[in-house]
Amino acid sequence: MAEDFETKFPYTEVEPDATRDLMLQFFDVKSNVWKPVEFMANTEKLALLESFYTTVKADNAALTEKQTQMSQLNAKLMLNDLNLTAENAALKTKADSLAQINSKTMLASVQNSKDIAEIKAQLTTENEEGGK
Repeated sequence: MAEDFETKFPYTEVEPDATRDLMLQFFDVKSNVWKPVEFMANTEKLALLESFYTTVKADNAALTEKQTQMSQLNAKLMLNDLNLTAENAALKTKADSLAQINSKTMLASVQNSKDIAEIKAQLTTENEEGGK
């Protein structure tokens, strides 16, 4: 091929930027201009950032929803804890009352046993005296 052979670029009549190496530029069909390859890399980075933002936004919405649910569950647990504490206090009161009743019953039983022993002793004494 001759040195003066005219080089044409497909799909465009716009000349590439002569100040840049041809391998470091590309033709943007939408804007009908030659752009540096760095621009293409930046465009890809921007697309990745947009994708990342969309993903993070969706994840954030999901986490916010989970946090709301966890807050509701925490509130229910706190109410249950209060109810259990109240029930526990009532049960302790009943247990104390039953313990007092049990103590009184045991004291009465001991007293009754003493009374029965005294009566038996009196009966035995009376029988011995009456038998003489």
